[in-house]
Amino acid sequence: MRWKFGFLTNMNSKNQTHNVYYNALEPFHFMTLIKKITTADGSSSLYREDIDETYHSRHGAVKEALHVFIEIGLKKVAQEKKEITILEVGFGTGLNCLLTAIEAEKLDVKINYFGLETIPLEQDLVMDLTYSKINSDIFQKIHLATWEEEVNITRNFALTKWNTKVQDLEVNNQSVDLIYYDAFGPRAQPEMWTPAIFERLQKSLTPGGVFVT
Repeated sequence: MRWKFGFLTNMNSKNQTHNVYYNALEPFHFMTLIKKITTADGSSSLYREDIDETYHSRHGAVKEALHVFIEIGLKKVAQEKKEITILEVGFGTGLNCLLTAIEAEKLDVKINYFGLETIPLEQDLVMDLTYSKINSDIFQKIHLATWEEEVNITRNFALTKWNTKVQDLEVNNQSVDLIYYDAFGPRAQPEMWTPAIFERLQKSLTPGGVFVT
């Protein structure tokens, strides 16, 4: 099921305006409230009130993504390979995807990127984030890309977005070079942090493959 989000404003009692999105398909007491926040590096993120979790570090959404996924993950793998298959668990806002697509051009590596997301966010929500300022053309292409289909975002970057759970994913052994594991934390999503999931993902990695989270 795809989730659609309505729009509310002025949800803060201190006369500050926040953008709050909710799952309009559910009764009110089941609504998932999602609020846009600003992190310490000036970039925006999202906060889910129902599970008390942010999509990125409050210390800096872009800063965190660059350090964990680009510096520790992509750049390490790119030292050895010029064609890389990436699996992201928790596609979310598409920030990791955006930064990876930009870095693919800088490093001149070919990337096949597969993003998993069980609750795709509506375009109005993600386009209201600051990430479009990084590269609006690529960011729009990422979010306009049809789900379940491979789409060429740049000459070096092909994207396939899957609306599915990692538990239901079928991946061939030794077929993935790099895994971005960007699920919510174990307090909010304990089902995403089980030995069974990590064993399956480990088998999917190529020899020397990298897992970052």
